[in-house]
Amino acid sequence: MNRAILSLFRQQSPLLRRALHKGVESTPPLRYTSNAECVALYLLIAVTFLSYPSYVLVNLDKMRPRGSGSAV
Repeated sequence: MNRAILSLFRQQSPLLRRALHKGVESTPPLRYTSNAECVALYLLIAVTFLSYPSYVLVNLDKMRPRGSGSAV
């Protein structure tokens, strides 16, 4: 039974290999960028992802609903 399963996968493997090959058009965009551009892109993504949570933490007191007895 194992040989039957292996032979089935052996016949399917060229099709799977061709399906995975995307060609030259889908090369990773960072392949031809310099190290400085990679660092700048990393910093841009990091600042973008961290800006909203840090904004929320800094302004947490302003977002908190006020109690009924508290003054402005």
